[in-house]
Amino acid sequence: MTAVMGPSGSGKTTFLDVLAGRKSSGSLEGTIRYGGLPPSRRLLRRATGYVEQFDTLVDCLSCREMLLYTAQLKRPRSESFAAKQAAVSQLLDKLGLAGCASSTIGSPLKRAISGGQAKRLNIGIALITDPRVLFLDEPTSGLDSFTAHEVMRVVAGLAADGTTIATSIHSPSSYCFGLFDRLLLLLGGRLVYLGGAGDAAIAYFMATCGARQPRVGDNLAEWMLEAVTQAGRDGSAGSLAHAYHKSQQHRANLDQMVALCEEQLQRRARSATLQELSALTAAEAATAAALQTISSCGSGGGGNWECGCDGDGRLGVSSCCLDCNTYVTPAWWGLKVLLQYRTLRNYRTLMYVLPRLLEKLLFAAVLLSLYWGKGTDFSTLNIPVLSSLLFLMVLAPICAAMMYLPSIGMERALYIRERNDGLYRPVTYLLFKLFDELLMMAPVTAATTAAVFYACKLQGSYLLFWLVQYATLANGTALAYFLASVSPGLMVAMPLLSFVLIVSLVCCGFMIRVAAMPACWSWAVKANVVHYSWGALMINQYEGHKQSRLGGLNVLSYFGFAAGDAWGLLLVVVGFFFGWSFLTWLALAYARNYKR
Repeated sequence: MTAVMGPSGSGKTTFLDVLAGRKSSGSLEGTIRYGGLPPSRRLLRRATGYVEQFDTLVDCLSCREMLLYTAQLKRPRSESFAAKQAAVSQLLDKLGLAGCASSTIGSPLKRAISGGQAKRLNIGIALITDPRVLFLDEPTSGLDSFTAHEVMRVVAGLAADGTTIATSIHSPSSYCFGLFDRLLLLLGGRLVYLGGAGDAAIAYFMATCGARQPRVGDNLAEWMLEAVTQAGRDGSAGSLAHAYHKSQQHRANLDQMVALCEEQLQRRARSATLQELSALTAAEAATAAALQTISSCGSGGGGNWECGCDGDGRLGVSSCCLDCNTYVTPAWWGLKVLLQYRTLRNYRTLMYVLPRLLEKLLFAAVLLSLYWGKGTDFSTLNIPVLSSLLFLMVLAPICAAMMYLPSIGMERALYIRERNDGLYRPVTYLLFKLFDELLMMAPVTAATTAAVFYACKLQGSYLLFWLVQYATLANGTALAYFLASVSPGLMVAMPLLSFVLIVSLVCCGFMIRVAAMPACWSWAVKANVVHYSWGALMINQYEGHKQSRLGGLNVLSYFGFAAGDAWGLLLVVVGFFFGWSFLTWLALAYARNYKR
């Protein structure tokens, strides 16, 4: 078990991200090898686990459900559900979580489990596929000493069971530091020590850094950090890195690495079939060449060695490309699991359902109190009244986008972690989010629009009336998701959404007739889903009553619409929904609003 340590800003998280293939910015010098071979994206997702510094959990699930949800997405679909349940139960016992297995996780502001339990649950998520290598980014951050010891004992137990552990840790206690076998120390992005974490480290730093003799009661981790931090402030980080690169410790590490890689290749060669041998020839030849390069570096060489460090020990940064063909389960299975574990649980959560339900019911009640029975009056004086009612019917669902905007923004850290873990594809997540909102809204909007349509005695087709409002709601949802996905944060997404909504409402043709708009604003009408939604409702209401006139023109002609186009305009609204959804998928798949 290796501790990755260093002062703040020394590159601990960057180093782990490079090893785990999760760095999304910069460039990499050198190569990373697992068992002597460069890892594929598939291998990194299936054979390694990564525990983030901050908890990324689904707050509405219990501890058991969280692990089972991850197992359903990350373990093979061919594995039986009973086998996955057994693996989850075993993992809960192993992590000491059996006592809170049925406890709901809760939100960060209202946790139903303790900080230590949440941290162990995060570790369990990484362990659900039995990874060979486990990376942990400051697993004791924010925990009290007792909880930190509890978490690190669990991690040490995993190492004892054969899992390779690499964890960054900041100012560990003497007890926690004593659990580590090896220490990797970084300073200013440079490697200044890699070796034993006990007496060997003490001797090295006293000889290299001129560190004082540790006193009885000193925390050795803090003693080492004190020595290198002071050297870094004095501008000696490069000298320490150079000293390590010239040291016998560095030479011994290289020799050990070469021996381990050769052992792996020999073991693979002995167990491989003739077909496997022919497939591995090129890769092994490259590995042999790399091993020869490493061996020739020596303590006085200046070449690159295969951990991503150059001659002076500077760490590189990788830019990894996301390979969409590295998922364990198909897209439809991922959607099924997301709907089963998250959507159904949301629908059973009062704080999720109540705001959405009340918004629709209260709005319908307001319209009924204002427009009761007015749908049969086609007089000139009542035309503005009916036009405003139909405008409000599309105003409410498009403005409801403000309510859906925070959804993706608040889940961004969870989405990034689950996608990096290979749980699902961006299109799967998008479909889940759309179904999550729109499935429940279908019967709710059907009921509220029926109440408004029949109580206000509106004319035309009720089916068209409902479908237009529902499709407009879907557009507002997809628009909010797109802006939340493409923006770096909610502080940017909310003003953008406000601007889009204002332009859409002002330029839809109700407040200012299309014919009266300046030519430079014609684009705002053509690209305006509200214009088409409101137009469909106006045609539905007035196409059978051509005697209704305004300004000497037929009502529909006055507002720039033609009778008989209602269903065609509905298709345009549906097309806008697919357009916003496609843009959201592009943003989820390719936008880089976060940097690691």
